[in-house]
Amino acid sequence: MEEARRLPSWADHGKLATAVRFNEKRGLYLGVLYGLASGMMSTVIPKEALAVYYSQGGADMKDRISKTAKLGYDIMSRNAYQPDGEMVVTCVKTRLVHAAVRHLLPQSPYWPGRAEEDIPISQRDMMVTWHSLPTTVMQKLVDWRVPIPAAESEAFLHSWQLCAHMLGIKDEYIPGSWSEANSQADQVLTPVLAPTTEGIELADILLSLGTPVDAGILSKPILGAFTRFMLGNEIAGWLRIPREPIWDPLLRASWGALHRGTRRAAALPAGAGGVLDVRRVPAQGGPAVPVGGPADQHRDPREQPALLRCPRCPRCPRQEEGEHGHGGAEQTQDAGHGRRTRGARSTRDGDAGPRRGVDLGAGRLHRGRRDRRRPAVGVG
Repeated sequence: MEEARRLPSWADHGKLATAVRFNEKRGLYLGVLYGLASGMMSTVIPKEALAVYYSQGGADMKDRISKTAKLGYDIMSRNAYQPDGEMVVTCVKTRLVHAAVRHLLPQSPYWPGRAEEDIPISQRDMMVTWHSLPTTVMQKLVDWRVPIPAAESEAFLHSWQLCAHMLGIKDEYIPGSWSEANSQADQVLTPVLAPTTEGIELADILLSLGTPVDAGILSKPILGAFTRFMLGNEIAGWLRIPREPIWDPLLRASWGALHRGTRRAAALPAGAGGVLDVRRVPAQGGPAVPVGGPADQHRDPREQPALLRCPRCPRCPRQEEGEHGHGGAEQTQDAGHGRRTRGARSTRDGDAGPRRGVDLGAGRLHRGRRDRRRPAVGVG
């Protein structure tokens, strides 16, 4: 137990601090993706669905999901891996549950005739589930073009690399970068996704968790529409989730609007006063950068024209020598300066996708006879 709760020598507390900032900035995206992308994906990972279902998950899914969700909550907390945090304790508890399932589940009368393996939750199985979490989440963020600075992308990966280590996954199996993670997921996660009777039942239980509140009138179709939106029509079809003529198009439209608003907000400085703020002021002096209209919000910063100072007014930025005159048709305004430039183009930081993470090794899985079977994960 003492050995299991020690952080590895390669743990980087600077990156963990950066991961905290990322989690705080992108908490809405992460919460939705962990629950409705990763959580529902677990029901179409055959080995995982079987292990969860036959280890009492099918009998008390609400209790199971609350325990599983705690790991996601703890890894996003500010002090996750600190001495006063709970992530290390949660990982050790999860390892104990995994050990119990490995010991007890093969003794169940239901397991031998249904499962493809004698002992569940192998190293490969755990890596499959790991990819359904950070790898799947990052792929969706990239698909949605959510601005993520390279340092935050690397830090997010690092926090999950530590999680894999603390759950007992050997370091040589843990991807060292997002490119390795994507490649490994293509090998071990995507090919095994498939429906099972147990997985379909688990999915229905998950979609019905809101039934005590509204008898499933609104919660179940909304959760079903979210699942279809996150995982696509094929997986939704596997899970027998019906199409929702109202919620499916409404979700696509509303989520798109929310996402566009979030991206626009990334172009404003911290503490900005909302949409009425028209400038970003550089921290180290120099001219304020004009924020243009919606059509220019997502331009690549490298395409922006260089800003020059107006010789007649040192605090007034302009794009070209002699481009505007004071008191003419073009109006200018900036903080404390009383001028605003119409039609000026914006700059925007952090539009890059995920960068490469730390190198922990080849990140390839052992391909023994048992490991070539369809992988999944168990409980906890």
